[in-house]
Amino acid sequence: MVGYNPIRGCVLLVAVMINVLEAMYLLLQ
Repeated sequence: MVGYNPIRGCVLLVAVMINVLEAMYLLLQ
């Protein structure tokens, strides 16, 4: 991966985790 940015990777990972947690929260209601 050319020009890989660790900070960008962390932000992307956090965004994915937030989406998963939100989906689980909606399913549990």
